Amino acid sequence: RMLKSKRLRNAVLMIVIGFAVLGIVCAIMWVRLNEITRGQVESHVSGYSQMMSEVIDSSFREELSILSDVTDFVDVETGKFSNMFEDKEGISYGVVRINGEAVSGEALNFSEYDGFFQSLHGNAAVSVNGDNVLFTVPVYSGNNVKYVLYKLYDGKTLSDKLNLVCYGGQGECLLIDGDGGIIL
Repeated sequence: RMLKSKRLRNAVLMIVIGFAVLGIVCAIMWVRLNEITRGQVESHVSGYSQMMSEVIDSSFREELSILSDVTDFVDVETGKFSNMFEDKEGISYGVVRINGEAVSGEALNFSEYDGFFQSLHGNAAVSVNGDNVLFTVPVYSGNNVKYVLYKLYDGKTLSDKLNLVCYGGQGECLLIDGDGGIIL
């Protein structure tokens, strides 16, 4: 009987040790699997963010390029231009003299948009004020900037155009400025 009891105890002990080792191995594998999964998710999100960043950058460059092309249709004497853009809610266009006076389009307070001043110095620019995003390009008369042509988006319209939906609506893509403030 003692031999049988000792064998039974050893068998139970071996089973307990086996389950303990199996439990430890499973716990280690679970931790490692979580690390691998987290790394893969971070890599995927990083890649997706990079792709979205490139799409937005391309879209902004295209907006500025089109606007620059339109400067050819601005009359440098009067500042008027034939509006070849279709009217859309949330988007407005205009031409502004270098003194800030609107020649066409709505009058804007350009002190609120640093891009306007960049365009006065001959650079295409994008600037933000609240929910509005302003694209500006210089209009030259010879070598001098005479006007600034602008395209103003309200945030929702631009956000819809850029299609900032990600992961089937399960995630959010945000456009932020250099200080981390949310633009769209």
